Amino acid sequence: MQYPIQISQSKINVRISDMIIEKLYYCIYDNKIFLFYRDQNLFLNCFEIVETDLVNKVKKMDGKNLDMILQKYAQNKLNIK
Repeated sequence: MQYPIQISQSKINVRISDMIIEKLYYCIYDNKIFLFYRDQNLFLNCFEIVETDLVNKVKKMDGKNLDMILQKYAQNKLNIK
């Protein structure tokens, strides 16, 4: 199965039918991270992250450990221990 998020120079294409329910997908477009998530009600949720430090960290890691990177970032940003 092909990754359901594809980017071109002018847009992001999301193939909702290819998404696994409750799995997080991402892409980096226009120096922003876009997160896509299809929930149990089959709604597509999209989040945009513009924090330069976080975008650069995800680029550097090539998306590996994305959940861990996002969790650590949220904990540091919100001062959660």
